[in-house]
Amino acid sequence: MNLALYTTLFFLSTALAIVLDSCIEWFVHRNFMHEKRYKTWPVVGYFFRSHAEEHHVHFKCATFHNDSKLHTIILKRWAGPSLILIASIPGALLSWYTQLWMPLAIFAVVATLYYILFEYIHIVMHSTKDHWFKRTKWFKFLTEHHHLHHCNWNKNFNLVIPLGDYLFKTLARTMDNKEQS
Repeated sequence: MNLALYTTLFFLSTALAIVLDSCIEWFVHRNFMHEKRYKTWPVVGYFFRSHAEEHHVHFKCATFHNDSKLHTIILKRWAGPSLILIASIPGALLSWYTQLWMPLAIFAVVATLYYILFEYIHIVMHSTKDHWFKRTKWFKFLTEHHHLHHCNWNKNFNLVIPLGDYLFKTLARTMDNKEQS
């Protein structure tokens, strides 16, 4: 296989993995973390209980920052590896199809970095403590994006890259009048 083909496969796999991870984040957040019907389901019910019944209770629109409850943000230890494994399946299929290990490795690495960023960004944005990352334009955008989600649970499900919100038409840029009151 030549260098051009490897390069194309590398960039294609990376782009697909990022898009997929944003969509998985959106799907899990929109459905398992906000739909009450999943509350009693084994495994996925954890996402609803920890998010809708705990996270959104401590971090509301008006009380978006709460240092004493930051421990409620971090997902259980099994959640990260489970989500990374799910996000790596398309990479495994692409690796099987191309008979190359690179797509699987890329999907797994991107999913791992995405999950780490999700946890890190989420904790930092709900904290009152100053952090160098909070001063970046991208972080300020993400914080406002997520704050709007805490004001309207039906919008802005993505935290790391709001591509899923854009694709599935749940992107909100401002609060409507009802949310402001």
